[in-house]
Amino acid sequence: MKKPAPPRRWFFLMLVLSLYFLCFGGSSPLQAALDPETHKPYHLQVVLHIAKHRLLTDVFKDQVERELRDGLQAALGDMAQVEVVRDHPRLNEIREKGLQALDGWKEIADLKIHFVLINFLDDQYEVQARQYDGLTGQPSPVVRRELVPDRRFVARTAALLIALDFGLVGTVIDHSGFPVVRVAVKGGGLGVPLERWVKKGEVFALVQINQSGAGPWAYRVPWALLRVEEVLPDGVCVCRLYHRHPEPLAAGRDVLGYRCLKLGTIRGPVRLRFIDDDPRALVPRANLQIQVRRQSFEDAAKEQDTTDADGFFRAGRDRPYEHIAFVTVMDGDKERARIPVPLIDEQPVVIKYSGKEEGSPPLVLRRSLWLGRLYENLLAQADLFRRLNELAEKPEQRPAALERAKAGLQALTADIENSTHEMNALRAAMQALPEGNRPSLADGEQCLRDLREAQQQLEKFIAGLDKALKEEADPRLKELRAKVARGQLLEDEAEFGQALSLYQEVLKEQDDPKLKAHVQKLTKIWEVKSETHREVRRFIYEVWPKVEPARLKERLPEAHAALEECKRVGDTLSPLKLAKAAVAHLAKLNEQEKALNPTLNPDHARIAETILEVREGLGKLIQDVNAFVASAAR
Repeated sequence: MKKPAPPRRWFFLMLVLSLYFLCFGGSSPLQAALDPETHKPYHLQVVLHIAKHRLLTDVFKDQVERELRDGLQAALGDMAQVEVVRDHPRLNEIREKGLQALDGWKEIADLKIHFVLINFLDDQYEVQARQYDGLTGQPSPVVRRELVPDRRFVARTAALLIALDFGLVGTVIDHSGFPVVRVAVKGGGLGVPLERWVKKGEVFALVQINQSGAGPWAYRVPWALLRVEEVLPDGVCVCRLYHRHPEPLAAGRDVLGYRCLKLGTIRGPVRLRFIDDDPRALVPRANLQIQVRRQSFEDAAKEQDTTDADGFFRAGRDRPYEHIAFVTVMDGDKERARIPVPLIDEQPVVIKYSGKEEGSPPLVLRRSLWLGRLYENLLAQADLFRRLNELAEKPEQRPAALERAKAGLQALTADIENSTHEMNALRAAMQALPEGNRPSLADGEQCLRDLREAQQQLEKFIAGLDKALKEEADPRLKELRAKVARGQLLEDEAEFGQALSLYQEVLKEQDDPKLKAHVQKLTKIWEVKSETHREVRRFIYEVWPKVEPARLKERLPEAHAALEECKRVGDTLSPLKLAKAAVAHLAKLNEQEKALNPTLNPDHARIAETILEVREGLGKLIQDVNAFVASAAR
């Protein structure tokens, strides 16, 4: 006899776990949808956090805040509006994780946020600073840190660290002469001499700005740099674009355009470390033939050597490089890779290299971005459903819930359309590969099916709530329909107990045969089969979603055991919550991994290994949930 199938399963996730935010577009013309904002000043918000210490008094804090604000405003002049604040919605995250936490931020906004952390250590004032640029969605490349022995120079030091990474923002307005491109600089039309802020030879990082249904998002084009060749008086820079992979300015359906962020580069030696392009193994690439040039990849003058046993390469000991180094990987007389490297500080720059001749970015990376966006869309839908349920619970908020649901449906429809287009483009591109070497699209296809089910549920919610709002003559009926709509959203959150309570309230006041049949089917699956089953469900709903990342490894066996008990008693609903929580855990692990630097820190390497192991366990758990529920539905 067939077991009853659950009413909704949009989040049966077959997730890819490689969320590297790299993007590759199609062949449509580059859109000019981005406003260069040449006549608009920057908004610089400095978030100042001074640690608790007996020497860091309130008078000292006020003095630093005042001097920092006044000094920065005087230095930036009409180019920026400066504010210094002591609080920020995400300051606790920065305090807990450090300034590396900015690596996981994705917000796009017309705001530069520069965090400054001040502490007193070993009889000196420690100043740390790092910026997040909202227009490009990029953090500054490194955390700046200085020790100051004299308290009188703390504010000045903080201002200097901010100035290093202030970073002008440009918008690519013309690339018809590629690789020479024209960049309009934000604030370049304010009458401030641009040469004060950007000089010939300095470099910008290239950032692709994309549009999704939920709003714009950005990713930094890997190993692509714009070097300034000429600064024009109209706020435009003429730049030359150097890049590792072809088509750095690729266009696509959702590409709004390209911005760039000026990097705080230095004059110094070149220190590189080459490792194998394998996320599972941090294997150094020894004995690689490396050439480094100063002005371009075509320079006759060069330094050359091979990487040592640990993959390290050094150049410029006697004569430093400025801003950028042009690195070429050779195999005898044949070039294997051209890599423009910005000189940010004197720490080694880690470069992943596969050993193969490089061409267009591998399809596996395009697939990774596509799956990453699908993954984010699924999480966004879960968050939307939770928010809609909160709004629909309050009668006065239901019109707002309806408008939000309509906007969410429009955004979701656009995302599904774009993701489907990219899937078809990936499938077409894979035809050129041998069949055994084609990356699988099955996980993404499943995610798209889940998104389409979410789309259908949103449509049902909108229709039901819209009808309820129109039935003003019968407030009781309106309330009942709103409860049904809320129940549907709760089911999509795997909160079946709460949904059943709402449905039962409705059935007490209204005879609805369709709803009654649905409740009977749902109740049969949801009923507790034994005391062990009760404890398992408590673990799934109360314990598993709250497990901290550091404890996931030890709690994973309990999650798998909980699934086995659900299988034994025929509970096809509770595992859905198990999978949803696993998705949330994956997102947290991804953020944690972004803050690691395992190539330089052995402790980070061990943490990365643990994350990889836990990630695989979570992926296996999700796959097992999918298989069980799909099998029960047949």
